Amino acid sequence: MKIEKDYYFEDEDSEVCYEIEHFTRYMQEGQEKVLLKAKKLRSSDFAWCKAYSELLEKGDSVCGKSCKHYEPRNGKSGCCKSYTDVLYEASETVVVKIENNEVIIKNMNNMIVVNKNYIRISNREEYEKLLKSGFFWEFYPELAGDWEQDKKLIFSC
Repeated sequence: MKIEKDYYFEDEDSEVCYEIEHFTRYMQEGQEKVLLKAKKLRSSDFAWCKAYSELLEKGDSVCGKSCKHYEPRNGKSGCCKSYTDVLYEASETVVVKIENNEVIIKNMNNMIVVNKNYIRISNREEYEKLLKSGFFWEFYPELAGDWEQDKKLIFSC
């Protein structure tokens, strides 16, 4: 089961967005970083090549069997594993800060404080998807499996 993740751009000129861990991995206690939260959108005119990190026009002949990175999703033929029509655009500015071993993400409307260990399950939808997948306790054996009870550990409330 696939868990939806939030992605962020480093600045308005960035073409590639990353998970929050990409930015917080090397941040020091008390350090702040301004990022742009990415918003998912689908395009009927463009696609993204993950292998080359390039924007392509749909129907462009460079994507296909002639590409050295071409690898069909089904292992035989068809759409390449590196091809996606899901694109991202910057939607809001956020400030990310490390404080007391927690990742704090602030935006204009609210403040979210998430313990670094629980970034991947920082909203109920992600939490429940992982719980239903059967892998929940592989990653979080200390949690109870009840959102109302566990969110006290996930968020610094």
